[in-house]
Parts: sequence; C-alpha cells; structure tokens
Amino acid sequence: MMWYNSQPIAVPNFTSRTSPGSKHSVLTEKSVSLTQKNPERLAWIVLSTAFTMFCMLTILIPVGIQWYIVNATDPFSTEVTSVRGTVLVGNPTAELSSSLTDGNTITIEESFEISTDDTSQAILTFFDDSSLTMYGNTRIVLSQTQTPRFDISSNPTTIVIEVKQGRVRATSSRSRDDLSFDIITPHAIVELNQGSFSIEVDEEGTQVTTRLGQADVIAEGQGVRLKQEERAVVAVNSPPSPPLPSAQNLLKNSDFNPLTFDETWDIFNGETFTRARFGAFKQEPVPEPTTMLLLGSGLIGLAGFRRKFRKR
Repeated sequence: MMWYNSQPIAVPNFTSRTSPGSKHSVLTEKSVSLTQKNPERLAWIVLSTAFTMFCMLTILIPVGIQWYIVNATDPFSTEVTSVRGTVLVGNPTAELSSSLTDGNTITIEESFEISTDDTSQAILTFFDDSSLTMYGNTRIVLSQTQTPRFDISSNPTTIVIEVKQGRVRATSSRSRDDLSFDIITPHAIVELNQGSFSIEVDEEGTQVTTRLGQADVIAEGQGVRLKQEERAVVAVNSPPSPPLPSAQNLLKNSDFNPLTFDETWDIFNGETFTRARFGAFKQEPVPEPTTMLLLGSGLIGLAGFRRKFRKR
C-alpha cells in the first residue's frame, strides 16, 4: 500500500500464483534440481547436438550444391520460319496471336502455340540444328525447351513438343544421351533418337514413321521400338502396333482380285453410276521389243537385197 496525496493506492502483486504443490511447480523444481546437480550432462547434450548438426550440414550442403549444378536448367529460344502461307503463333502470356508470312522468322519461348492452315508450312529450328517441319493443317505446342545451366552437368538437353493434329517431320541432330527429344500426341509418346521421323495425328490415332535412326513409341503402358524404314500405328486407347514396313499400299485392292471388284470398283457410264463386273484377265503373249527389232531389221535387209538384185 502506497500513499499519494494522502490517499492509499493499491499496488498489484506480480509474484507467481503457482501454488507450491502444483504439477508445474514440481516439474520446474525437478529441472532446476537436475541442472544444478549434473551440469556436465547438460553440456554433453548441447555439444552432441551441435556436433550432429555440423556433420549433417557438412554432408547436405555439398550434396545440395552438386544436385543444383547437375540439375539446374535454362530455357532456350526457338526460331519459327514461315516457308509459305500464313502461320499463326500464339503467346499464352499475352493471350494474343500473331501472324507470320512467307520467309519471315520470329523467336518464341516455351508454351507458345503454332498452327498452319491447308496452304501454309513452317519450320522450327532449335539451337543445336535440330528442327521440326510443320505441314498443312497442323497445330503444335512448344511444351519444353531446356538446356543444362552448367557445362559440368551430364543431363541432356530437353525438347518436348505436343502435336495436337496434323503432320510433322522431326529431325534430331544428336543421340538420346545428349538430346531428349520427345513428341507427345493425344494417343502416344514418341521418344526420338538421332535421325529423321514423320508423325501424323488425326482423330483416329497416331502414325509414326522412322526415316532414319530409331524411335520408341509408348502408349497404354506398352512400347515398341522402330528401326529405320519402319512405322507403327497407335489407335485411340490402344497400344502401338508391331513394327510395319514404312511403305504403304495406297490401293484398297492392289492385287486386282476379281472376287473383290464388286466391293471396290465403280465406273461412270453416262448419267448414272453402274457396277461393272470384271472377269479374269486372259494372258496373251506379247512380242518383246528386241524380237520386233530383229524382225524389222531382217525385213529391211531382204528388201534392200532384192532391190540390188533387180538392178543387176
């Protein structure tokens, strides 16, 4: 109790309200008692903890630095050139599309979308001379273009392109160890090795043809490896087909079997279409050109000899 201007003022009591017999009081007293009775034990605990943390940092810091040096990447730019017609280039950041006309070139980054119509064609050129040719009515997305930041890294350069529709020709200038070049379609993933490859995408599926080198086609958890001059077809929700010859038969009935003419051949007769029936072809002997030449030479010789004989 204090006095101010002859009036008493109450001073609050800041002493601990913990009762001597409470649980918190007992724990505090035990901790203080242990510390006071065994200070060396506390010192060893602190020293051991500090040493353990030091060892962990000594190991983790170099490992982290090494991981960063090996895995750090930088994006690289890609050049797009319009070979003919008008090519549309979409920028996802600005949500705008720009047009590219004959012979002009622009630089694009990751996530850009490029599309051609039925009269245009474009070429994407990467920094290592790899390229992608886009034919008519094709739409792609440049998903990823990354290269290692440090030369000491053994990771390959990465190029990932999504082909939404159309036909492209991809050329990989380096082996798989140096360049991871992948084509992603709605039906399959195509991993390209060094070489040249053709990829066609439509609503029915994806067709991959290896012109030079080899490629792995993966779909529905299954894969097939294509060698030079082989192709594979991937239908919707189906695994890739076994390797097929790259040459395709463009005629439905290329063997001209008369039994199937009724199903595949029509002729136009006047104003209406009528079904034509074909019988088996009868083979006739055809004179060879050499035989005809010899026969003609003989006849000419006889005619000349006869004329000379008449003059005598």
